[in-house]
Amino acid sequence: MKGLLIKDAFTMMKETKYFFILAVVMMFLQNDFLFSYIIVYAAMLPMAAQAYDERVKWDKMAQTLPLTVDQIVGSKYIMGYLSAFAAVLMVLAARLLGRSFRAEEFGMLLIVVCVALVVQALNIPLMFWIGVERGRLLFIILVIGAAMAASSIWQEAITAPLTLNIRLLLSAAFGVTVIVNIISFYLCRIVYNRKQ
Repeated sequence: MKGLLIKDAFTMMKETKYFFILAVVMMFLQNDFLFSYIIVYAAMLPMAAQAYDERVKWDKMAQTLPLTVDQIVGSKYIMGYLSAFAAVLMVLAARLLGRSFRAEEFGMLLIVVCVALVVQALNIPLMFWIGVERGRLLFIILVIGAAMAASSIWQEAITAPLTLNIRLLLSAAFGVTVIVNIISFYLCRIVYNRKQ
């Protein structure tokens, strides 16, 4: 599994250059939509590795290695989790550099992460099923839609903090994220096995 994560990390290096440029811009703009977008985009970075795997026919090579389907599929999820975590750290740094960071905003940041991980969970099985190249438009729609939804939730919490119960919302978001990711993982295993 560690080798798969390293392979994906090297593959994603080109994409992460743009990611860091966006993060620097984000620090100066202090825009909630950008903050949401960078987290959702980070969760989708493994799709760059998936696209490269498709181009070089990685699946055929993987069959010759002592790798299980769980390891191959799981590495994409783990890479997305790690990317989203790195994005959260960047957003926190940007918020702290820009102005004070309220407790409600931290809760909303966690909800945005949950939205990003749900989008990842919806996207990974689709990419294994229809392929990254054919799924690019769907990918763009999912990322922008999720970023807009997350940004709207964030704005609502900032403008009307008394109307939303952040703890309840966070608990529900976390529960949905865990359930959707578990279902997605098992669905992705089925899709991957059928493609072989």
